[in-house]
Formats: sequence, C-alpha cells, structure tokens
Amino acid sequence: EFAGIPVRRTPKVKVGVVCEIYVKYSPLGNNDLERFLASQDCEVNLPGLMGFVQYCAYNPSETARLYGGTFLEKHVSDFVLKYIEGMESVVIKVLKDNGYHAPLPFRELIKLTDGVISTGDKRGEGWLLTAEMIELVRAGYENIVCAQPFGCLPNHICGKGMINKIRELYPQANITPIDYDPSATRVNQENRIKLMLAVARERLAERAAEAEEAPRRAAAERPVPLGQAALDWLALPPPRRGQRRRDSELDLLRALAGSPRCSGMGLCCCADRFLTQEETQFAA
Repeated sequence: EFAGIPVRRTPKVKVGVVCEIYVKYSPLGNNDLERFLASQDCEVNLPGLMGFVQYCAYNPSETARLYGGTFLEKHVSDFVLKYIEGMESVVIKVLKDNGYHAPLPFRELIKLTDGVISTGDKRGEGWLLTAEMIELVRAGYENIVCAQPFGCLPNHICGKGMINKIRELYPQANITPIDYDPSATRVNQENRIKLMLAVARERLAERAAEAEEAPRRAAAERPVPLGQAALDWLALPPPRRGQRRRDSELDLLRALAGSPRCSGMGLCCCADRFLTQEETQFAA
C-alpha cells in the first residue's frame, strides 16, 4: 500500500533525531519536535524502536563477556537477536526495494562504535546513541538534533559528550544538543534548531550548485579529437603543409579552439605547439 503512494523526490535538508527513548518518540516530551522539523521543510529521520529493543537484548550477554559470566549468559542474547533479526531483515528489504532509506542491521550498528565508544557503556541509551548519530551522518542525515531530557547524565556523556569525536571523524556532521526540561523555553529550543538548519540549507545550496556545474566542467575537460584532415596535415613535413592547408586549416583550428588546453590562454598559445611562426600569425 505504501509503495503505491506517488512520491515526488525533491532535495531537502535531512535531519536525524537521537535522544533518550521517551523524549525521542513522545511529542509531549520533545515539544512536537518532528512536526516542527517538518514545518521547516525538512526530511526527518527518527531511528526505529526495533534498534532499541535489540540493544536491550544485546546488553546482558555483553556484560557477561566484559565482566565474566557463564557460557549461557554470554550467548543467550544471540538467540534473542537471531529471532529479531528475522523481522529486521524483512523491514530492511521492503524499504530498500521501494527506494526508501533503510537502517543498518543491528550487527553493523555495533561495529560503528569501534574506536569511538565502548559497548560496555550501557546506561540509558549508552553506546546506541553514539552509534545512531554515526549511522545518520553516514546515511546523509548529517544534521542531527541530539535531544537531552531533564539533565540526563548518560545522555550528556553518550550524546553531547561524543559530538566533538564524531565531528573529528565526519567533518560534515552538523549536530546541535537541545535540552528538554522545565528550565528550557520552547522558543529557545526552536531558535537553536533554526540556526542549525540555516547552516544545513547553505550546504544544500552549495551541493546543488556543484551538481549543476559538474556536467559543464566535465564537458570542458573532455578532450576534443582532431579531425582526420588535421591529423594528416600535421603528419606532413612543414614544406608540404601549405599544399593541403586549405583542406585542413579549419578542421585544425576548430579542434584547437575547442581544446581545454586553449582555455584562458588564447588560440595562439596552443597553436604554437603545432604551427610555425608564419602559420601561427595566420591562425591569430
């Protein structure tokens, strides 16, 4: 049914949202953040709830592997995750087959934390929060709202505390932390998000300009082959070139004029490589 809905794909500012689980999905907790971003003409990406369920299933065995435990404790999560992965693979396949953004498989999400944050950091959303931000940046949602509730310490460490590290790895990342608590007014929250979106729109406009310029640049850099008459003429000894000049001079000069080597230098600069002084004057 969703695949049958007409879709008009237009370039928009892509924004991802990461946060503590309640504030992430509850309009009451985040002051209707998703609706606000949509009103600003953004494409919004909230990582799904399935990833959080898998995170909760994965952590007990990871604790046993890090701090010691029985064989069953170390591997019980694998059985649960394999069951969930069956449903996850269906969701990912359907999204990809219909041209929509699909999240990374959970096993791939775990690998994103390598060298960034330990999977032993499991308080609150823990390492999952950092991994989701990295996934969003890599998927093109480099503009991220990192929402933080009630002065939540795990969120400050794994979210706000990891922003500089993520920017170091991915310079295009445009991440802004937003506090959602009684001391923060809605106007301040939205103004900070608008500042982030202003930067995002500038980058989007730059990319659009580069995309328009790319075909023209490629065409200008494409070598222009000399015509056969010009090649035959160049192969002749200089004394004999005058005999066939009338047949080939226009072909040669057109090729030279269209050559990227002549760009910004004038025709004669390039022609000196092929023509005698007298012939160069004629070309000029």
